[in-house]
Amino acid sequence: MKIDRILSKIFVMIFLSAVTSFPLSAQTNKFQISFSGNWNHLFSYGSESDYSMGTNDFPVTPGHGAFQIGGSFMWMIQSRLGIGLTGRYSFPASLNLTDPSDGDQAEIDSAAHWSLILNGTYFFLEGPVRPFIRIGGGVDKLSAEEKTVQTDYGFQAFFTVPEDTWDWIASGEAGVEFEVADRWGAVFKLGYSRIFSRPDNIQSLSGSAGIIFKF
Repeated sequence: MKIDRILSKIFVMIFLSAVTSFPLSAQTNKFQISFSGNWNHLFSYGSESDYSMGTNDFPVTPGHGAFQIGGSFMWMIQSRLGIGLTGRYSFPASLNLTDPSDGDQAEIDSAAHWSLILNGTYFFLEGPVRPFIRIGGGVDKLSAEEKTVQTDYGFQAFFTVPEDTWDWIASGEAGVEFEVADRWGAVFKLGYSRIFSRPDNIQSLSGSAGIIFKF
């Protein structure tokens, strides 16, 4: 899709800029680690047209929220430009699924998943308050297990593990860092992520707050 190509081009441009801006040996390398908690809203995905009795009785996953924890490492190669790695873990969330053929419902916990993202960060300002944008891409791993649950109508519903539990992920964030002291501060972010799973891409919006340490 067009948006996928645009995100890929932006990420490549940031990464190439980072590589070609490698600091001189006389410069001081600056590193930063951060830890954050995120509230992530996943939009509904799937379609009732994918319904198949006995094999896909609950084709639509409704929109829902999930809590995430994350950590990142960033190398500031310039005063306003950094490259880094971000890891996230998404906890399971309770879902109520509906059978479109008869309205039967089943309650199930979503699968946990984790992701690892290579990203580039650009800071618009220097100083104690630094707004920024961050764009990256990486991989997402679904930690799914086969489950059997009883529906409201008393039937047994079976949920199998997808054949492929590894997917590509793209993400973008906008936020601001606040320097509290020379070596640490706080960060607040809003983010968008897209997991390129099959057959349905999974999109989400998140808000997060965290703490940063510089060395």
